[in-house]
Amino acid sequence: MKNIVLLALAAVALLAFLTFWESPPKLFIRDARILIPESPKADSYMRATFTRKFDDAGILSYTLDSSSGEYFKTGDRLELQQPQLLALSDAENIQPWHLNANKGVIFNTKNRVVMSGKVHAWQQVPAGKNQLRTPKLIFFPDTNTAETQSRVALTSPTGTTTAMGLKANLQQQTYELLSQVKSVHKPQ
Repeated sequence: MKNIVLLALAAVALLAFLTFWESPPKLFIRDARILIPESPKADSYMRATFTRKFDDAGILSYTLDSSSGEYFKTGDRLELQQPQLLALSDAENIQPWHLNANKGVIFNTKNRVVMSGKVHAWQQVPAGKNQLRTPKLIFFPDTNTAETQSRVALTSPTGTTTAMGLKANLQQQTYELLSQVKSVHKPQ
């Protein structure tokens, strides 16, 4: 009797082994695919873009260079890589501001350019350069103003100032530093 039970167990084990051996592997292995959410597709793509923006009077307001851009109809926005913006002034004696960043987004409905990722803005002045560095800057071309809530560093030929937040009128060359202002003046 003992031998019959052992023989029956061996037969069941052999039958189970042959069933597993002949079964397709998909039956026993979980689906290993990882579902990655699909990124939104742009409505159009551009390479080496160059844009000119004119004000209501037909005067050139700014130029914008970019290595590439993706336009999204939803939100009416243009996402740019390596944007380089030249903000021109109406006044003849004021030099233009150069704004560079890793990324930029133009929102046409709100007439603003949001620059992010190592934003560097500079303006040539008789004594050297005025410079501004921040992680994010919003530029309004209609009013030639810029603002940020991020940390900002302003450097001029006569000193360096750091602050948290900035509102700047590039046309009138006025800069309002919002908080945590520290300044070092270098006499000439």
